[in-house]
Amino acid sequence: MTVRISLKSAMLVGGRYHYQGKLLSGVGFAIDQQGSVAASLIEDGLVVGRYRSICVADDRGYPQIDARGQLLDYQLITYQGDPYTGVAYEFIGGQCGIEAFVRNGVIWNQAHWSNEGRFIYLDIPNEEFGEAYHWHPNGRLKTANISTNSGFFGSIGFDEHARMNHLSGYKGFLKSVEYISSKAAPFFPFESTADIDQMTFACKLRLSGGDVDDVFFESISHNKSIGRVISLHLNSVQMTSPDLRRFVSLEEVHVQSTDHSGISLATYLKQAYPTMRVLADRIKL
Repeated sequence: MTVRISLKSAMLVGGRYHYQGKLLSGVGFAIDQQGSVAASLIEDGLVVGRYRSICVADDRGYPQIDARGQLLDYQLITYQGDPYTGVAYEFIGGQCGIEAFVRNGVIWNQAHWSNEGRFIYLDIPNEEFGEAYHWHPNGRLKTANISTNSGFFGSIGFDEHARMNHLSGYKGFLKSVEYISSKAAPFFPFESTADIDQMTFACKLRLSGGDVDDVFFESISHNKSIGRVISLHLNSVQMTSPDLRRFVSLEEVHVQSTDHSGISLATYLKQAYPTMRVLADRIKL
């Protein structure tokens, strides 16, 4: 958690900033009458350096402003009557809850924090691909989304106890995990596909995308926590004959697809596991 406050909410005592009866450590924002902002890193009440926005890919010294409600309204961001380019902050009750990089009045990247200073949402600049993250209220990662304009894309999701509940991979996402990890923000949860195999799975697990084939499914099936999965959802996967014998608690499988492969997969599963509840596009077989 990081305290992020307007310095108007702090007290300067003996050359040190105090907040809520303690020496301030975090990010302090000085806002002038024109709405221009100077952001500083503060440790033990002392300014130790300039704060660089997490939403900016480079360090060009962009202007910084108090957006004064504009980030909340998702309208064209202006400053002194003109479309704005630079960093914009939104302050709620003296706390900085939203931070964004704006170009010609349009939000390009943004980050949201809770009142306690925990991340809620973050999409950040990356020259290689787009990345966005959501967090649960308890501070644990909820989703990580990676996308490119023409190449791989995928997402990973976790419940509030850090158990993986969904994984989607398309156009080589799963084969690119090590590359993604080397370029992504430190919030990306995996360094290699081996890390996926070692995850703890939630009781309800959804797997999606063409990257999810029989080979990948076999690799995660050796994870001991796969035995806790009760409900398995397979959406547009490239599986033909998955082995469910290690899913000892499994009660139902939902198969969805935009083509006939989903019906074929569901039919195979019903034939191989006749006592299993199998649904194809929400129709029970």
